[in-house]
Amino acid sequence: MMTRRLPIRIIRVTGRIALQMLPVYSGFGVFCLLATLSLFATATAEGKNAAQDDRALLPAVISDLAIQVNDPYAGGFDWQPLVRALIGTAPGEILTADRMAQAQATLSRFGRVDAHVDTCDTGVCLTVSLRPAHRIKHIDIDGAYPLFEKQVRTAMTIAAGDIFEAVKVAEQKNLIARRYRAEGYIDPRVTLGWTRYKDDGHYQVQVAIDKGPYYVLKKVNVNGNQAFSDDTLRTRMKSFHRVSLGLGFNRFIPARLEEDIRHLTSFYRRKGFADVSIQAETQRDPETGHVVCDLN
Repeated sequence: MMTRRLPIRIIRVTGRIALQMLPVYSGFGVFCLLATLSLFATATAEGKNAAQDDRALLPAVISDLAIQVNDPYAGGFDWQPLVRALIGTAPGEILTADRMAQAQATLSRFGRVDAHVDTCDTGVCLTVSLRPAHRIKHIDIDGAYPLFEKQVRTAMTIAAGDIFEAVKVAEQKNLIARRYRAEGYIDPRVTLGWTRYKDDGHYQVQVAIDKGPYYVLKKVNVNGNQAFSDDTLRTRMKSFHRVSLGLGFNRFIPARLEEDIRHLTSFYRRKGFADVSIQAETQRDPETGHVVCDLN
């Protein structure tokens, strides 16, 4: 005899399990299903209440302190003294819920941490487990010039000593490229990679920068100027001055143009034009690398 089965939908709401539809099984099958769900709900509730149970035992005197470090790279850093120091408490002292939470928060910067207390004859036994998160040991940068390596590192949101997170490391590619675009480069390419040390499990991050061609300021058009000659204004612009003299610093840098605008505004005001306003508009051609600037 065939049994028609209906779909089961299980909804978990605040730790409870609700069954919307059950298959048409035998009575024993339904009993087994309900028993399984009951055990699942009980385990979930126990997990949620574990921290509350620990807090219920506090404050109490610490009778024993056990530190467990689960580091697969046993030959690496000795975590025991550091963990003991960061916990900030020792046997014989009073452990409060706030103090325990603070110790967990401090240790969480170094990896996955778990702390719990058990009752003992003379107080509580505190057990702290740490699974260290492996870190960035070195960051090597190739191709930084004309920027200094320090300037590249400033643009990044990771540094040596940080916890290694592959997603966060990969994000540095766009941050570095954006920094070089701000320096006038048309389409900088950044390659990121990493190597894991076999002795301690930490990481070396490699950054390779291919800057490519840059923009060049080819022309400055002056519009609306009546008090001075256009050449007078152009020669007061560092961006244009370097190009006209052939000094080799002809890479167009937006920040340098902004500095020129502030300088020209100050020049006008010193000459009695207090309400002067200068706006700069640029047209960039990524194919030729040429930039045309209109001063209005």
